[in-house]
Amino acid sequence: MESNNLISYLDVFFQKDCFERINSIIDPDSLQFKPAKEVYEDLRYYVSRFKTNKFEFNSYCNLNTGFLSKLCDLIINADFCIKWSSPAVFKKDFNEDNILQLKKSGCYRLVFDLFSASDNFLERMKIPFDSRVVINILQKCKEHGIDVGIRLLFYHPQSDITDFDNTLEFIRLNSEYIKEISCVDLCISSFLRQPRCRNFYSCKGDSNNNYSSLAKRIMKPYRIIKDLGIPAVVFSPSEQQFDLINSFFTRHVICNRNLSLVFDGGCCHIFWKNMRLTKGFGIYTSIFALGNWQDSRQVDWKFVCKDNSSIVVVGNWKFLPIVQQWRIEMFAENKISFCVTMEIKDGIIIDGEQQFNVMLDSVYKSWFFSKDLSNIFPEFFNKEWVNLFEKTIEHADCIGVEANSEKFPDLRLRCDFFHGRKLAVLNTPLEFSSRKLKAYFFDMNKKPPGEIVYFKGEILIGK
Repeated sequence: MESNNLISYLDVFFQKDCFERINSIIDPDSLQFKPAKEVYEDLRYYVSRFKTNKFEFNSYCNLNTGFLSKLCDLIINADFCIKWSSPAVFKKDFNEDNILQLKKSGCYRLVFDLFSASDNFLERMKIPFDSRVVINILQKCKEHGIDVGIRLLFYHPQSDITDFDNTLEFIRLNSEYIKEISCVDLCISSFLRQPRCRNFYSCKGDSNNNYSSLAKRIMKPYRIIKDLGIPAVVFSPSEQQFDLINSFFTRHVICNRNLSLVFDGGCCHIFWKNMRLTKGFGIYTSIFALGNWQDSRQVDWKFVCKDNSSIVVVGNWKFLPIVQQWRIEMFAENKISFCVTMEIKDGIIIDGEQQFNVMLDSVYKSWFFSKDLSNIFPEFFNKEWVNLFEKTIEHADCIGVEANSEKFPDLRLRCDFFHGRKLAVLNTPLEFSSRKLKAYFFDMNKKPPGEIVYFKGEILIGK
């Protein structure tokens, strides 16, 4: 290999997604660095083996300025002529002497993670730099001839609309120091590795519904970055990837003003005014049969139909000869209707409870049954499922929870198909730390092939 244009990639340490990158800046001592001498010898090996003198580090070069100074000294003192670039972090102890040393050692470009130029966000996240540090480093890099790329992060769960606007305004005002926008990360990219809707986040200042405003919010950075006039290299997710995300979103979510529901692979999650009310498994069904618990997350689901206000899905249970159909409807902004039917393919004895469950956030502090009974939840969780209330119902009835908070609305589970049904309130084990409302029936008779009504009722939001 004779070309000097080959770029070799060399790792000092590894970091992956935006959360890990932030954590590495907040706590750099948690990372394992290679010794500077070892990195230097790796560089010499690449030069000798592949006849290249151009390198690009895959991870932050300046988290440990002591390591960086030693590496640069080794390169400079050996008169080792290489060109290299690297990701870098803004930090208070990264000064002009460090930048000059980098230039002498052959550094021609640094790509900085600018998670935000909003000092409020940086302070909230305990990131150890502010906008003044950023401006100083940008100016010194330009003064000493090191090109600067910026990697931006938008829609982190702790950010808000003001942080977003402040960052873009900062980039606009300091564009003379920025060679390129190397990458724009939108903090929903984990969805691409694990397609679960719960990995979407909304900006805290966005008054719209989490999911109904997703497309508009995601496309905004594309448009604004383009208008800045600075070359933008990579968007993550790309527009093509976002199309896939958006198609998944439109298929799995129904909304009505402040209320939305996400069907997420055998369980559902409820959001109200940008807050998730459900927790853990959310809304799901579970059956005790053949000596084991089976639940709807272990089912192969297919969409039958979907429109703006309803979803119909059918699931073949993997370990039981049954098929469930869920019809979910949201025709009002405070009510979600469920009709769950179950087709039994072969005769089977179900020797335990057949449950329809709603697992909720621990912000709910008290529970009630109909209008007759109420009580508070235990303050602490332990290792067991704790049954707090249970009653066989003889007509349509409901159980519910209260948060004693203006932000979280009351929530009720109403069971309309009451033949042989019971309603129950539970505290989950510590691993879930949730409240649970349950409608269930218990029938140990052998079930012949055929279809039954498994659950029919509503989840009501508010008083």
